[in-house]
Amino acid sequence: MDYIPAKHLLHRSKSTSWFGTDHTMNLYRGCCHGCLYCDSRSSCYQNPDFDRVKAKADALRLLRDDLARKVRSAFITMGSMSDPYNPFERELQLTRRALALIDAYQCGVAVATKSDLIVRDVDLYRLIQDHSPVICKLTVTTADDALTSKIEPHAPTPTRRLKALEELSKAGIFSGVLLMPVLPYVEDSAENVLSVVDSAARAGARFVYAAFGVTMRDGQRDYFLNGLDRAFPGMGERYRKRYGSRYYCSSPRAKELWELFKDSVTEGMTIAAPGFYAPQGRWVRLEPQDAKLNEKIESFDYEGRRITNFEMEGSALAGLAALMGHRATTICTIIAQRIALDACTDYKPFVRGMIEMALDKLATLE
Repeated sequence: MDYIPAKHLLHRSKSTSWFGTDHTMNLYRGCCHGCLYCDSRSSCYQNPDFDRVKAKADALRLLRDDLARKVRSAFITMGSMSDPYNPFERELQLTRRALALIDAYQCGVAVATKSDLIVRDVDLYRLIQDHSPVICKLTVTTADDALTSKIEPHAPTPTRRLKALEELSKAGIFSGVLLMPVLPYVEDSAENVLSVVDSAARAGARFVYAAFGVTMRDGQRDYFLNGLDRAFPGMGERYRKRYGSRYYCSSPRAKELWELFKDSVTEGMTIAAPGFYAPQGRWVRLEPQDAKLNEKIESFDYEGRRITNFEMEGSALAGLAALMGHRATTICTIIAQRIALDACTDYKPFVRGMIEMALDKLATLE
């Protein structure tokens, strides 16, 4: 294992739109899963030796110092650039020890991984969940182990990941599936999407977050398309003709799949897609084409702070939308990770009261 220098481990996020987290942390750099589509391989991240995993030198001391400087508790995302449960983690235990520090400093954590090693740390997630939000996300883009071996050749199989999800769910950890990216012409069939949703539901998933498409950019595009050609002859060329140098490559079936996806939700599970906002406690999505609502939200000002779209707490946003008379189908689904409105402690009492009334009203809407 090679170690690379770092000045800090915690970095404040520009936005809290990704599951409500406000800080990012990567203990490792690079990944050995070999996923064809991985955006972290892009040139903008300046890691040409991406397939070789390296650890941050003195990571735990740096994390301790970063946490000690925080005036308010952080909600930390792990797994954005490197899987925190790569094969080396089994021996190094940097992620496990980092979770112990996160617990000690009363912070929350949202982890994304393709590894079933995550179940090793159930005890720590339980401890953290007693005082702060915890979200465990297992990436599953297909339930077909054979197909996965072509797309994510060195990652644990979906069967193992779904088993891990089941164990996390049984342990009471708030967990779900990232159904993303869904590769156009490879994974964007109704059968594949429904299979993942059904498998997630049977494993006890609390949510499935989907994106029906894939991203491509410099440094990653050629690797991805050449890999597609090797795994599915002619597929890379098909992508080149349809998408060219486009960044986001949506599936031609995206609209159809989204309708199917919405109808597939089972009791106790929430479906979500890009644009969802998940702060501490409540999940909400507003349709981007709802310009009238967006205009009203943008005009809402709290103590001189202009709050637009997803910058405000999701539960407050849901409350405003509900009081404006919008149906629950516009907001889509709201679920409670925690019933308490702890995420709204910074808002004036009248806003808190409004939210409480709105939540009661939502229960009566279709």
